[in-house]
This record gives sequence, C-alpha cells and structure tokens, in this order.
Amino acid sequence: MMYNSNVGVQLTFNQPQACGAHTNVLLLIIVHSTFGSYDKRAAIRETWGNQKNLKDFVPILFFVPAYPDSPPEVQLSLTKESSTHPDMVQWHSVNDNIFTSKLVVSTFWIKNYCSHASYVLTVEDASIVDVSKLLRFLKSLPYSWTPLFLCDYLSPNEATLVPEGEMSKPYCSSKAFLTTLAVLEKMVNALNDHGVGLKGAWLSQIADAASVKWTNTSQHFTSTRQKPSMINELTSTNYTHSKIMIALVLNTIEGREATIMRHVWKIIQEHYSHSQEMYSDTEDNDPSPITEKPTSNILPLAILLMFVDLIIVALIFLLIFCKSKKRVRL
Repeated sequence: MMYNSNVGVQLTFNQPQACGAHTNVLLLIIVHSTFGSYDKRAAIRETWGNQKNLKDFVPILFFVPAYPDSPPEVQLSLTKESSTHPDMVQWHSVNDNIFTSKLVVSTFWIKNYCSHASYVLTVEDASIVDVSKLLRFLKSLPYSWTPLFLCDYLSPNEATLVPEGEMSKPYCSSKAFLTTLAVLEKMVNALNDHGVGLKGAWLSQIADAASVKWTNTSQHFTSTRQKPSMINELTSTNYTHSKIMIALVLNTIEGREATIMRHVWKIIQEHYSHSQEMYSDTEDNDPSPITEKPTSNILPLAILLMFVDLIIVALIFLLIFCKSKKRVRL
C-alpha cells in the first residue's frame, strides 16, 4: 500500500509560506510540541531558534496536535499564539498512535510545502540544537552520505518505553532524528505496509522495514538521560570543537525544561564568545568550528629583540676591552 500525501491529514492552522521564496533550503527543523508547552516553545524562540542569530535561512516550525476534547480556551490560546508567532502548524491525528502520526503529518507537510529542503531535523520541544554547528556538518557531508538517517542512538538498557526483555539490540529514539524527505516517504510507506510494534523502538522498526540504514551517531547527541555526561560535554572548553550538536532535555526534570534550555544555551553562547566563533562567516567544510588565525607580529619582534641583544653584547665586550687596555697602559 503506497502512501498518499493528500489523504488523512487535516490542519487547523498552517504556515504554507514558511519556506518562502527561498529556492535553496539546506535545513528544515520541525519541533513537535503540545498545547501545554508554551514555555518550551518560548525558550526555543529566544535561544537557538531565534532567526535573528541564524546566518543561513533555516525554517523552524512547531507542530502541535489538536485534541478534540480540549477546553475551548486552550484552542483560543494556541490560535492567538499562532497569530503572534507565524511558526506553528496544528494537525489532527491520522491514526491511534501519536508517535507514528507525527511521522505521517511531518512527511505530508514537507512534501506539500517544503519539498526542496535538503535535510529535515525532527526534534521534541525540550531540545537544544546548535544550528550553526549542524549547518557546518551538513555542508561537509559527501554525496555518499545520502540518503541520510541520523538518530538519537540508544542501547537496550536505555529503553525506557520498551518492556524489559523485549529489546535486545540498540535502537533509534524518536526524540530527535535527521534525515531527508525521500527517507521519510520510504518510512511512511513501510509504516502502512508493516504497522508498528514496540512503542519505544517504533522508529527503528520502521527504518528496518523500509531498508533505511542507520548507524551509531551518538557522538552528535547528548541528553539528560546521562546527566553528568551532558553537563561535562556542554560546559567543556572544547565544546566548539566537539561533535555534539543536539541536546535533549528529557522528562527526568519535568517542569524545568525551559529554564534548563535557556541556561544551557547561555553556556553554549559563552563558549563561542570566548573563542570568537559564534556564527562565523567561514566556509570551511570541517563540521567543527575553526578559529581564523590572527595575523601575528611575533616574528619581526623576535628578530628586532635578537639584534638588540647582539648590540648589547657587543657593547659589553667593547667596554671590557677598553678597561683591559687602560690597565695595560698603567
């Protein structure tokens, strides 16, 4: 059964011009959110999703599901937020599984309104994305990396949503993954053909069914799943040269996600500020930021000091010679 992008998806409000007249969209970011997550959406708009700080055009959209039984004031609040911030898409579930509905709706929207985007990053709203570093990484990718599928890679002992003993191999979490429209369409087709089994590992199952290859890309992700590791990686002075690009603030600290997101982003900004690399204009293909080497006057200064030393030594020898000659006359 093939996926028809025009069937089964209803949008309450939409942003059909989000990709605008831009013919080249390297990266589209879809942030899956909920009606009660205004603080997290606000934190993203203030921090890594602030379009004023992005050198390249990167559309960032919040996808919020519609709940038929939600109070009228909830929908009124979302509609008001949408009119103030033209970055929201509200959708109605296309099946009984909220997780796979997100995949279907995202694919539908991209195919219809931003099919020319080269890459798509899908994340949950409790996330920090270093867009500057991610863009450099994407620009550095060889053609052999397409089709691309990078995900938050988890080991079986991290399977919080999978019943114990039912997952014996590593899998991809749906909290964050980077791919292309072509891969998404293959996965939606596989979803229609095979359905989904394990709740927490559904993304890996669909990827496997669609013959989409995925590998361990954990070096690009960090999360509060490993709190000490995340803190060390984001506060390290070597952060700007690390491969970490996406941090996930998970439900282990529910209610404080927005505060943590703002604090972590402030730390990241300080890293770039200290190394003078924040949103640099470099076109270098290395995914890690590289500081431009300043022109230096050290070599001319060293040569000058060497000549001064030689003159001083010569004067000392001349003085000694004159004194010894005077003693001989006496």
